[in-house]
Amino acid sequence: MTTLSTAAILWAKAVCLNAVIMFIAAIPSINVFAIAVLFVALLAGAVVTSPLILVLDWLLKIFARLPYHTTDKFTWLIFALVGTASAYYRGLALLWPLSAVAPLSLLITGASIAVVIAAFWTKSSIIKLNSYHYEQHLV
Repeated sequence: MTTLSTAAILWAKAVCLNAVIMFIAAIPSINVFAIAVLFVALLAGAVVTSPLILVLDWLLKIFARLPYHTTDKFTWLIFALVGTASAYYRGLALLWPLSAVAPLSLLITGASIAVVIAAFWTKSSIIKLNSYHYEQHLV
């Protein structure tokens, strides 16, 4: 398992969870048509956030090389993922008026929740990646 494949899995889970969060947030305002929000958020999220796969790969490489206990490294990774998601959406808000789509606070909160859940969902793969990287550098 490589850092790039683990990053892609983490990214895909986060995009799907973020789409579901946007769907749940849209239910009170547009009722049954919120299902369209799910598909639009899924497609737009996949296109717009695809460059983050390389950033996630870089963060996972740093994670594997940190000289701390696995739990501490995983906590650092979650903090870095939430910070990356927040900074990315803030950067997008500077380029495009995202307030027409949804409030920026909703996008950042939804992305942060999705990233944390996706990180815990992918924790076993991340730990295996850490163990593999550790064993490779023992030789």
